[in-house]
Amino acid sequence: MAAAYDVFTDLQFYNELTDILLVFQSKISEFCVARKTEKEELMKVLMNESNYGERRILSTDEKCTTEPCSSFE
Repeated sequence: MAAAYDVFTDLQFYNELTDILLVFQSKISEFCVARKTEKEELMKVLMNESNYGERRILSTDEKCTTEPCSSFE
């Protein structure tokens, strides 16, 4: 009888642990998706800023080829 109670207690513990871990797994998955989305948005911002910087450099270089360049002095 004691062995049956021990088995019942063990099963109850692992069932409760499984429920807790499933909730935790769900929260971790949501966190990972949020961080991935945030990373993608930040990468877009960085790429846009990088492209903007390249355009500014190109436009400055174009000015320097047609007139005296004072921006490098």
